[in-house]
Amino acid sequence: MQAQGSRCPAPRSPRTGIHRIVFRAFSLLPLSVLYAVCAVLAFLARVFRWRSGFVREGLTRCLPDAPEAERRRLAADFYRYLGELVAEAVHGARITPDDLADRLRF
Repeated sequence: MQAQGSRCPAPRSPRTGIHRIVFRAFSLLPLSVLYAVCAVLAFLARVFRWRSGFVREGLTRCLPDAPEAERRRLAADFYRYLGELVAEAVHGARITPDDLADRLRF
């Protein structure tokens, strides 16, 4: 038995390698294609109500006085934004430091 706090690596799932390959393959797609693919996935997540209770509950807590129609619109916007965020995160996995410097201004 190891002492608590030791730095033993966690066991790897056999699927970890497959996930990396799929992630890397998607990161090679152009950003415009990633946006399209993730938009479709976000739309499907909304249609199949993936985590819709969580989204609705969060919007109700944050905006208790907002009309229901406004909260529904915001929920749809959330899924759209989530798709864009995933596309940019996947694309960011392969962006070079020079490309990153061209895109960001401090």
